[in-house]
Amino acid sequence: MPHTDTDINDAELDDWDRWISKTPEIQHLRIQDLILPGTHNSGVDLQAFYTSTYGTCQDYSPFNQLIRGVRVLDLRVEFDPKAHTQQERFQLVHHIRSGRNIKRDILDQVNRFHQRTGGKELVILDFHTFDHFTPAAEAELRALIKSTLGAHTLIAPYYSPFTLK
Repeated sequence: MPHTDTDINDAELDDWDRWISKTPEIQHLRIQDLILPGTHNSGVDLQAFYTSTYGTCQDYSPFNQLIRGVRVLDLRVEFDPKAHTQQERFQLVHHIRSGRNIKRDILDQVNRFHQRTGGKELVILDFHTFDHFTPAAEAELRALIKSTLGAHTLIAPYYSPFTLK
């Protein structure tokens, strides 16, 4: 049976949603030296609108993965130029579409997670594949990420030698 946000019992999680900010020793490590828990095909899970035994990789939604301590989300994105809304144009996939999209199920949930944790937890979005992308689609996705998360929250790869402090 799929899990929902109502299944979350904060006492069971024992502050896993804030483990980075509650571990001061790692604040001085370079980002590139951190070994962070991540999930494979993070947006294809049992809580998604559509799942199949073949393509489902996770038990929990991306938000529920974050509050359980995951800090790297592996994302495989398919661009659908015929979608009715911008939100639907960037679908999460693993052989099939999961019914999840980047805006609602990743970016909005990262913002929700940061509101819950005071914005002190590092979250890495690892965009692993881009199916059916054009240069215009890539520019549209970049703009969507910046407008939803805010440019101030994004860390370019060349900052990986920096620490969390």
